[in-house]
Amino acid sequence: MTIASRIAEWLAHTDLDSVPEPIRARARLCCMDTVGVALAGLEAPSVRAAARAFASEGAYGFWSQRGSADLAGACFVNATAASALDLDDGYALVVGHAASSVVPAVLTVAQRAAMSGPAALAAVILGYEVAVRAALAREDTRVDALSSGGWTPLGVAAAVGRLAKLDVTQQAHALAIAAAYRPQAPLVVSLAEGAMVKESIGWGTLAGVHAVSLAAAGFEGALTILDRDGAAATWLDDLGRRWAIGESYFKAYAACRWTHAPVDAVLSLLRRHGLAAADVRRVTIETFHAATLLTTAAPTSIEQAQYSVPWTVALALAYGDVGPHEMRAALLGDAELRALARRVTLVESAEMQARFPASRSARVTLETARGSFVETVHSPRGSTENPLPDDWLIARATAAIEERRGARSAKESVGDLLSLDGLPDAGALARRLCAPS
Repeated sequence: MTIASRIAEWLAHTDLDSVPEPIRARARLCCMDTVGVALAGLEAPSVRAAARAFASEGAYGFWSQRGSADLAGACFVNATAASALDLDDGYALVVGHAASSVVPAVLTVAQRAAMSGPAALAAVILGYEVAVRAALAREDTRVDALSSGGWTPLGVAAAVGRLAKLDVTQQAHALAIAAAYRPQAPLVVSLAEGAMVKESIGWGTLAGVHAVSLAAAGFEGALTILDRDGAAATWLDDLGRRWAIGESYFKAYAACRWTHAPVDAVLSLLRRHGLAAADVRRVTIETFHAATLLTTAAPTSIEQAQYSVPWTVALALAYGDVGPHEMRAALLGDAELRALARRVTLVESAEMQARFPASRSARVTLETARGSFVETVHSPRGSTENPLPDDWLIARATAAIEERRGARSAKESVGDLLSLDGLPDAGALARRLCAPS
């Protein structure tokens, strides 16, 4: 039996009762966090452009913009919103993001499907699992091949195929089709330029949704596509016993995860030594190779700023945080921030590189008139070793939803997301998330 067929069998015979409660709790938080960061991305130019491009008379609504589209188009827009602010959660070992594809796909399908909360949560957990295992099994592990859109389509195909009640053969073909049609944006070029395509998360979500539609219509994929040497162990060992979503990280800052350890270190040094931005003459950051590529000191787009270590460090120095309020277009031309960013030097560290990707480490040295101050961070805020409090995540999501939908909707939506496996109907929640027409 092929790997695609074995995964399809697993999807058909695994239900929410098989998932331990701590994993279910993490998945509920993941759904809530994804919705919150997506609604916070309402004004992102990429989301507005995507909504214009896909708007039609379709039945599926957009979370962040007025309008609707067909299922695939709405999934593209909602996934783009979930990744627009670069606040979407991730999985360290695969250097990417499953939730910003899988969660929007599931909750967009729920707008027009008869779906219980337990069915929705199970689809998220299983889709997340398939996405991460697809990433772990990839052959090309170069930095340029790490785009999330290259592996999330399989997770979306798993989640949406399950909700569409594909039979085992159709589900196997949906996975195979997704594997064949998945996008692969060259990551380094995309990050350096600050392109809206980012990690192809929107297109990867669309590809996964279309894979299910094709399989349901009788279109067939190459079922052996996942069967390379050594892949079976990655795909199948401890399947159903170890859950990827339980090992995910949440983000404290609206920027690429590779920038978070430097930001944590800078903020710690400022607090501990009573320093201000004006005191800092030079910032030297020792870190892993991929992070040393994020060098733009004068970004011209939000995406370019999100993928800049100097810019995020400058924001941390000047404002004491790197949230959506700080990571905004109005500040990109700020002369003082650009001057701070020019004081940052990135140096590759063999020690930090050896820890990557399990650890996104950085050692920061701030040079001041009072001397040099050094801080090393191996586990940025939000990691499993240094978790963000649930209450903090809940407050952030509540504030984001309240700003876009009002206090009542925020309270109801957060409550429903945090009790998703107890909802008889996930559709009411899914429709409430859509922008009012």
